[in-house]
Amino acid sequence: MIVHLDIPPEIDDVLYHAWGKDFERNVLEAVAVELYRQRKCGSATVMRMLGLEDRWDTIEFLSKRNAYPNYNEEDLEEDRRNLEKVLGPPPKRQE
Repeated sequence: MIVHLDIPPEIDDVLYHAWGKDFERNVLEAVAVELYRQRKCGSATVMRMLGLEDRWDTIEFLSKRNAYPNYNEEDLEEDRRNLEKVLGPPPKRQE
């Protein structure tokens, strides 16, 4: 997909000073981060959009931009239930 932006000349200077010659890449990264923050895409989509190597590179990329993994208490509880299905209940603690 090709996107054309109509940017006023005075804003063009601001963007060039902020992002230099890598303007297109920086716009793509900004879009990917914002989509992720809004939970409109997951880390796998960000990885594909940006051509990152693996999940860990993607998490590092997002973390550097203060966009941390979309993981909440509901996700944790679901993971706990799934682990119990596979591994059985956790062992009882001896006190």
